[in-house]
Amino acid sequence: MSKKEIVKAEDCVTGVHCGHDIEEMWDQNDIDLDWEDYVEQAKEALKKKNWSWFKENCDDEPEVDTEEEAQEIIDNLGDYNICFDGGDTRLYGSWKKNAEGEYEPDKTGDADYAAIFNVNHNTIQVVWSKHVISCRRCSPCYPGQGNVDSPPGGGYAELWAFCLPPDLMLDEWVKKNKKRIVELKA
Repeated sequence: MSKKEIVKAEDCVTGVHCGHDIEEMWDQNDIDLDWEDYVEQAKEALKKKNWSWFKENCDDEPEVDTEEEAQEIIDNLGDYNICFDGGDTRLYGSWKKNAEGEYEPDKTGDADYAAIFNVNHNTIQVVWSKHVISCRRCSPCYPGQGNVDSPPGGGYAELWAFCLPPDLMLDEWVKKNKKRIVELKA
């Protein structure tokens, strides 16, 4: 498929960026999936009056013997982050929860992309965007996804992958890759 042809979102795959190429995304609000899971575990422990969970999962090993003490810890989790070191998986861009309570891209949201940041690997998987890039497939670590840093050619098949908007990327990355980026039409 050449760039002159119309690229459709349904023909695109998840694109994988390296975190060091991104300049602006880090200032935006994110959703920490591990934090949300941690808070749900704390609420479940409170419901079951499992005071040992708080002692095992909080750095300060608080004295938790009553429902009121446990509720006070839960109420302050977000404000003080007293029991959590930070998660490995974060969502950036536009996301919403579906009827099952799972996150999915919000294509009508404020941001024109939805991406997953893996802290441990310093990679960003763009699962939806108004921008796509012509690229090669990723290594087996990200099966079926596109390596946005690798142009097609050299015996590698071309595919279209979602990518972050150019205004979030470092100038050097944009200069090197701008000819391969297409903005999807609504």
